[in-house]
Amino acid sequence: MTVRTMLRSTTGLAAALATVVAVTLAGPAAPAQAAPWDGFTASCSTASPVLEYWATGKSWAQFDALATTHFNAGRRVAQFDIEGNGITAVWQPGTGTERIRWNHDWDEFLALDSTYFAQGLRLVDIDRDGDDWAGVWRPGSGGQFVRSGIPSWKDFENENTVQFNRGRRLVDVVIEDDDDIAAVWRGDQGTAAEVYQYGIPATGVDENNMSEFDRVNARNKRRGYDLKILKTHPNDSYVMAVWRHRGGSFGQSDTRYQRLESFETFEANCRSAGRMITTIDVK
Repeated sequence: MTVRTMLRSTTGLAAALATVVAVTLAGPAAPAQAAPWDGFTASCSTASPVLEYWATGKSWAQFDALATTHFNAGRRVAQFDIEGNGITAVWQPGTGTERIRWNHDWDEFLALDSTYFAQGLRLVDIDRDGDDWAGVWRPGSGGQFVRSGIPSWKDFENENTVQFNRGRRLVDVVIEDDDDIAAVWRGDQGTAAEVYQYGIPATGVDENNMSEFDRVNARNKRRGYDLKILKTHPNDSYVMAVWRHRGGSFGQSDTRYQRLESFETFEANCRSAGRMITTIDVK
């Protein structure tokens, strides 16, 4: 696949570079086994105030109507997924302009991003449905870099290192059906340390009833890193995750490959514990 990118920059990047901290990268060998895995994969984390709404299995017309209702009520799209069970979205409190576009090829998508960038908007979420791309833009600042068709995790690691050193942090990752990778980096996400890992086995448990992902996630949480992105690899039981240093005391929960009823329970339990959804992936 042809690799296509969109780089956007603004003044003030030098200041961000002056305070950037080193990134730690990790990644085992690519998954060797494959099996059909689907359902809801998500994480939630301590937030205030705890107020969110979500919907799944929606058509574009239904989603558009819901988005308008939530926008008028002071809520904005925080998480967005167009694979699997129709359109899935999470709305959380927010203000300012919001633009949501779908059913665009990559060149059209980059043209839209260029227009919205000039208006002071930045991507908060992207996803792909076949050859069509969708995105959510909201107010932001600083530089932004968007790339699709990254052919390997090694290439992704190289790109991520470049962007991190330029003061940008990951805000979304898409693992495409052909195993290429798309990602968005933004320069207004702070300067905290960030780690990521791909190809983590997310099923199977040890004597403590923990999977490899459970162990990695628990270790990162003890170090003060909050889970920001959790994506499933297509058609197998591995995940890719991004953690960003948060520090202090915070709660976090995650769920993987769950049916709708189980996810409904998970989301309700998150809210009861003072947490809101930080990432969602539906296959």
